[in-house]
Amino acid sequence: MKDTLVNLNKQFANNIENKVNEMVDAKLEGINTVVKMLINKVDAQYHKLMANIYEHEFDSANTINRLGHRITAANKNMDSLDHASVLDNLKNIETLINLLDLGDFKHLSKQLIK
Repeated sequence: MKDTLVNLNKQFANNIENKVNEMVDAKLEGINTVVKMLINKVDAQYHKLMANIYEHEFDSANTINRLGHRITAANKNMDSLDHASVLDNLKNIETLINLLDLGDFKHLSKQLIK
C-alpha cells in the first residue's frame, strides 16, 4: 500500500511538473516571438535615429547603443536563454522603446514583463 501511494505521489508530482513546464515553455515561446517582432521594429527605428542622436545627445546615444548590442546578442541566443535572461532582454527592449519613443509598443512590452 505504501509503495502504491509513493508511486501515485511521484506520478502526481511529475504530472504537475510537466504541466508547469509546458506552461512556462508556452509563455517563453510567446515572449520570444514578440521579442523578435519588437527587435525588428525597434531595429529599423534605431538605425534611423542613431545619426541624429549622436550629433545632439551623446550620452543617450551611448545608452541606446549599449542596449542595442545587448538586445542583438540576446536575440542571437534567444532559444537558449533562461526565463530570467529573456525577461532582462525584454526590459532592455522596453528601455530602448522608451528612449526611441516608440509609444505603440510600450503597452505590449509592459504586458509581457508581468
